[in-house]
Amino acid sequence: MKHIHILITDEDQEAPVETEHSTQIYKVTMQVQSSHDDDPSGVDTQLSNIFLSLGMPVNMKGYTYLRESVKLVIQSPECMQCITKNLYPMIAQSFGSTPGNVERAIRHAIEICWQRGQVERLNEVYGVRVVSQADKPSNSELIALIADRILVGQKR
Repeated sequence: MKHIHILITDEDQEAPVETEHSTQIYKVTMQVQSSHDDDPSGVDTQLSNIFLSLGMPVNMKGYTYLRESVKLVIQSPECMQCITKNLYPMIAQSFGSTPGNVERAIRHAIEICWQRGQVERLNEVYGVRVVSQADKPSNSELIALIADRILVGQKR
């Protein structure tokens, strides 16, 4: 039986590659990113906090679609201008779905939040009254509202 040894080093670190008898040592260089590099501004954390405080179940497709929608709008605010022609198709393509299914899943997730009656938490996030139990926002209104809140928070 032949043994293979793999030596993992940092990109900047030099390590000797030696052979002993019939054993070979292979040098492998890996670059590892910290989790902070994936989400430098904490957008994912902010979105999770907002959605969970609203009572949105994380296992719903609408949760995932809404999260991605807000992130796309933060990156490219012009996406809000044609939500049904641009934003929903982009989300659908990313998740192997259809724009109609994306729209319906987001609408259903919002409906669940309003049924659970925790919408006052959104007002607490903003510090002012932006929604009420009687005024359920449309998909685009909620996406724009949350994206705006995160953008304003980043500028501080």
